Amino acid sequence: GYVVKSTVLPVAADNPFYSQLRERFPHVRVLLENQSSLCAYAEQDFQAETGFNHLLYMDIGIGIGAGIVLDGRLIRGADGLAGEIGHMTIDLDGPKCPCGNRGCLERLASVPALIQRAIAGLLAGQETRVRTLCGGDLNRVDLALIRNAALAGDALSLEAIGETARALAAGIVSVLNLLNLQAAVLGGDLLVLGDLLLDPINRFVSAHVLTAAGVPDRRWGYAARTVGQPALAGGARLLLDQLLFPESGCR
Repeated sequence: GYVVKSTVLPVAADNPFYSQLRERFPHVRVLLENQSSLCAYAEQDFQAETGFNHLLYMDIGIGIGAGIVLDGRLIRGADGLAGEIGHMTIDLDGPKCPCGNRGCLERLASVPALIQRAIAGLLAGQETRVRTLCGGDLNRVDLALIRNAALAGDALSLEAIGETARALAAGIVSVLNLLNLQAAVLGGDLLVLGDLLLDPINRFVSAHVLTAAGVPDRRWGYAARTVGQPALAGGARLLLDQLLFPESGCR
């Protein structure tokens, strides 16, 4: 296990941190897994009573990561890079991403992307409650401030959230349609926006996702049900599955 590339963490490529962890903890079993994948694995366990064995988990914060569960099993891909939905191209002419591409979902729908939309409105001279709340200091514009302004009916904040939700929904629809998943579960810092974010996502996804006739209602964009630390819960489940059911293919 080693770092392939990170556009969020200041970690050098090819950093062999897995071997370093094994050296640091020689007497315990060390498993390595993507954080978003572990969140997906935990959430699928929480959804067991619904019969959802095919789902997408998206973690939306500084960046955007995802975990995918198919037939109750994690999908990792050839090199362990499955789920990098944050670098799915949404806009061919969009802003440059640190990964080298343009128009990545992460550049259009992460927390920094939302904040940049609000700041752009301020710089354009729009009348907005955001200006009052930040006192003219752009460095004070953050997620909580935008949420408070939106709850007060601020047009700029609502528009910025709507554009962010639309970009997220476009990414969700693409994955759902590609893999015929049953649910899209959302987690991460951006979910502090609650229904301000979830309602437009659900409307967009419901209008664009492909479904077969006669299938039960599905859940396209809703807040994760896991509590506390979902990655830890997923890690615990993965370890137990590996120890108790090695024939299942978990690793």
